[in-house]
Amino acid sequence: MDIKTNLKTFVQERLVDTASPIFLKRALTVIEESSTDKDSLIFAAEKVSKQISLFIDRNLAKEIFENLKTEIYKYV
Repeated sequence: MDIKTNLKTFVQERLVDTASPIFLKRALTVIEESSTDKDSLIFAAEKVSKQISLFIDRNLAKEIFENLKTEIYKYV
């Protein structure tokens, strides 16, 4: 699997029980529309994290961001 697929799968697994389908689709779209370079992926992870923090839970947002960042650095 490519990096975007890995990131989207992780976000989907973490948010499936807490986010609405519309929110989840928006978060996955942010990742899908990013390019595959490190900076763009980190920016997408930050954007998704900010949305989660604002609408769902700050601690969950921090956890997801750290995991996404770790996955991005493994890939790039």
